[in-house]
Amino acid sequence: MDFMRRLATQDLQMRHGHSLLTQLVIAGEIPICVVLYANDVEEKRTKGAPIDWVRFKGPTITAFNAISIPANPPHSNAAKLFVDFALSREGQQILQTKFYRLPARPDASPGTPSIVEGLNLYPARPEELIKNHKETVAQFKEIFRLP
Repeated sequence: MDFMRRLATQDLQMRHGHSLLTQLVIAGEIPICVVLYANDVEEKRTKGAPIDWVRFKGPTITAFNAISIPANPPHSNAAKLFVDFALSREGQQILQTKFYRLPARPDASPGTPSIVEGLNLYPARPEELIKNHKETVAQFKEIFRLP
């Protein structure tokens, strides 16, 4: 909380959209951003964009992505096959190489260099995020003086 309060005393700009923020840093419109997705930065950097990221020394919050099938899909077997493929080693490797995502499988390579190397990962727990959501949003708005 102390870090956030000190951060709020600086000349910050609040913007919506991680893609927008990444592009603004690449274009030199903003010199630094504290809320970019490492996989987006890594993808742009490896393709020659003038951007990089710094590994945070404290806990790094990780987000989970889910895959699901609707209750009554028009092609339920095709949907099941897609989920099976997406979660397979080959599917996870595609997510890593094409989209710079971290694979969920331990037998799928996270890439080189690994974007998790040297990080103290803290998996976000959805139940905790939901439980404290209103209080966290209220604290954020108070600290950063947002409506």
